[in-house]
Amino acid sequence: MINIYIDNKKYIVDDKSKNLLQYCLEKDLDIPYFCWHPQLGSFGSCRQCAVKRYRDINDSQGIIVMSCMTEIEDQLLISIQDKEVTNFRKNILELMMTNHPHDCPVCSEGGNCHLQDMTVLTGHYKRRYFFKKRTYKSQYLGPFINHEMNRCISCYRCVRFYKDYAGGKDFNVYGSANNLYFGRITDGVLESEHSGNLIEVCPTGVFTDKTQDNHYSRKWDMQYAPSVCQHCSVGCNIIIGERSGKIRKVENRFNEHINNYFICDVGRFNYDISNTKNRPSYSKKIVNNETIVLSEAESLLEFIKILKESDNVIGIGSSRSSIENNFALQELVGEKNFSSGMLRKEHEITEFIASVLKYSSIHIPSLKEVEECDAIIIFGEDILKTAPRLSLSIRQAVKHKNNRLSNYLYNQTIYSWQSSAINNLIQNKQNPFFIINYQDSELDELCSDKYSRSLIEPIKIMYKIKEQLINKNQGNSYLKIDDNKINNYVFKIVNALIHAKKPLIISGSNCLEKEMVQLAFDISKLIQKFNNQVGLILITPNPNSIGVALMNGICLDNVLKFIKKKKNTTLIFMENDIYQNYSHNFLNELFNKKDNKIIVLDHNNTLTLKKANLQLPTKNIFESSGTFLNYEGRLQRFFQVYDPSFYNDHIKRLESWRWLHNVKAKLLNKKPMWLILDDVINACSIQIPCLKNIKNITPNSLFRIFGQKLPRSPQRFSGRTSMYANYDIHEHKQPEDRDTMFAFSMEGSSNNLLHNDSSTEIPFYWSAGWNSVQSGIKSNLQIPHQINKNIRNTFFISKNINKESINFYENVKKNKANINKQCLKIIPYYFLFTPQVFAFSNMDNSVKNKNINITGIIHSDNASIFTIQEYSFIEIQHYNDRFKVFIKFSNNIHHKYIALPFRTPYFPFVLLGKIILPVEEGKWKVHY
Repeated sequence: MINIYIDNKKYIVDDKSKNLLQYCLEKDLDIPYFCWHPQLGSFGSCRQCAVKRYRDINDSQGIIVMSCMTEIEDQLLISIQDKEVTNFRKNILELMMTNHPHDCPVCSEGGNCHLQDMTVLTGHYKRRYFFKKRTYKSQYLGPFINHEMNRCISCYRCVRFYKDYAGGKDFNVYGSANNLYFGRITDGVLESEHSGNLIEVCPTGVFTDKTQDNHYSRKWDMQYAPSVCQHCSVGCNIIIGERSGKIRKVENRFNEHINNYFICDVGRFNYDISNTKNRPSYSKKIVNNETIVLSEAESLLEFIKILKESDNVIGIGSSRSSIENNFALQELVGEKNFSSGMLRKEHEITEFIASVLKYSSIHIPSLKEVEECDAIIIFGEDILKTAPRLSLSIRQAVKHKNNRLSNYLYNQTIYSWQSSAINNLIQNKQNPFFIINYQDSELDELCSDKYSRSLIEPIKIMYKIKEQLINKNQGNSYLKIDDNKINNYVFKIVNALIHAKKPLIISGSNCLEKEMVQLAFDISKLIQKFNNQVGLILITPNPNSIGVALMNGICLDNVLKFIKKKKNTTLIFMENDIYQNYSHNFLNELFNKKDNKIIVLDHNNTLTLKKANLQLPTKNIFESSGTFLNYEGRLQRFFQVYDPSFYNDHIKRLESWRWLHNVKAKLLNKKPMWLILDDVINACSIQIPCLKNIKNITPNSLFRIFGQKLPRSPQRFSGRTSMYANYDIHEHKQPEDRDTMFAFSMEGSSNNLLHNDSSTEIPFYWSAGWNSVQSGIKSNLQIPHQINKNIRNTFFISKNINKESINFYENVKKNKANINKQCLKIIPYYFLFTPQVFAFSNMDNSVKNKNINITGIIHSDNASIFTIQEYSFIEIQHYNDRFKVFIKFSNNIHHKYIALPFRTPYFPFVLLGKIILPVEEGKWKVHY
């Protein structure tokens, strides 16, 4: 135990690895700061966190020190309120503000600005500098971020995050002394997938959210709710801000085990799809190409009528929708008639991944644990595009830090907040890192060693790795090492994995290669035999892919086979656009059969919705509450931000589970049993054993603090009456949220911040005098984040590892159509921002067109084999659809493959893995 004294008050310190500033903030002692950040460490450039330090009780003079650079020592005597040190902080801030434009009223950060908070905290309120200010020309940094360099106070946070932490190369600091410039060499779009974090990292208004400018609201005028990002299977925690029925802003929500203080640009900026005007708002039925608008009651009757007239009913779920919605669909149609909504390949891979989570003893690490790994290998995944936030943790593991510092930390000679010392210690040393993929990736720059991807297929390399590990476990010698480059490369990988303390294997379903995923599991099992610290991460494309896989549904391929054979079948599509998976002409022929009926529940105006006989509008992730299951098997709740019908009573959207359960109740001629979300969750926890913990991850709707709900809006929320003055001079009654513990207003208990260790009930960050997003840092430091094992298990699915029922994958399954010199196999590549989302988006064209094209990539050797010229076009025929592809050459792809962009409106997923054959010059056909 260490005793320290702050302003004559005794404090007992348990953990001396923190600096003095962090400890004071944890104890709710206000010390202003700018350059320090819990993830970036201490830098000591702003001189704002000054405190007075005394040698002993007899020292009346003391010296001024920076608390962010001060270690905690026994009998430490300091003062925060000493007059000399408070004047020092005030004067330093006044010097910082000499060149600041003082443009708070027109700054997007107004009311959400750390500089404003610290100015008030230090007592600087009068401006004495009336000379000409230093001015800069701001830059264009792309469609997401505004740049106003004149507001900069030179804290260096931006460059420390972007360059040092995120590995960006197109952003830096230029100049010296009092003439510093933070930006790019020239104007241009920031290249990093995590550039949006500059908005929150910057304590002033230098970097602001450009997408918010289209529908700007001040922080105190927005309504908030805690949510979960829906764009990949990582499940980053976010805060959603809404005003007048529009989503205005997305911010990071701290979760120690997942995203911590940073999220990727997709999760931050890809929200505008919810604000489109053409979203379904009321029920419709189509009769003889005529649209008839229905009320809610009429919709239910029409739904029941269609079901009763059908011989067969199949429900098609969605891995983008919540567990509750999919469960309600399964309850309506029955388990045998429920489909996962995935193609056969994705369905089989996802079910395999789900079985690994349920039945395997291999540890699935969180993002925080990934940063502690000291050898990483990725099989078949372009992580930067399919799980961007994971790539940021991989960067920390490769260049870091944690394992290299373990000996120093143990000897207490260096601490994690001492960023300069750490950088000097590490230099350019890196942990082993390898990528085995079909084509190049931007993470290749971190690789310990590279191989030419044109030499050998990834799966063959995986078999060689597996063979060497089997020999190692059996006590045999390795494969003979000769001059063969591949064998040498494999030996380096195996050697790194077996000597690592915490090795990590990463793969996933985005390549739709089940063999690759199973081999990744085999390799991790072989390593586990002599190193129980091995980790395995298997990525899936959607936020709830694992949750749907646990429901034992059938794949889409089997659904289509069924409706080809059976007549008078009704298909219920729940938030799933099947046109993203199959050729349009193929589906049009199938859906045009008069004896089949289609019912679609969706919140977007998709092609599938347009084909429906009955259209039911549903609430999206911002308008409803529910549960997602991420790649770890971690259950996470997202919460409704607003009720759309409050702003427009013509909007008649319901949650999918409400539509489906109300239909079931009427079919059985009973009253609905699921009246609130808690009812669905309780039923789900009983019906699906591995999800029994789903009701424990957050308090239920009855939870109160001092008898009050938790407010969604800050105490300064304004304009509630005037917002609807054009309808009524009286204030509208706020909607009642019966599903959760939140209230749709600023009324309620504001003492919620310290309630729960997991911070799942925090809709927004605020504390007295700390209005900016930096208040989240202060609040998070005050929450004990060390969750013990018993509590932690309540957030995960129930495992059954008594029996290892997952077998090793032994044989290579050969494709019926061998890949020879006369054909190519289609493999995927992905975009960071998917064009299918932009099809419904209000974002400007600069966002929509970012990194979007329909380029096919082949090896340059294929030019002579197939007489194809670079920058020419070829046409691929599949059924009656024809896809025009612009060809580019690359030497970083095997000559047997052609890479096409998927998760776009251009290519349905059914093409992935297909073999294409040339039929005439410039024309190719899919081999069935």
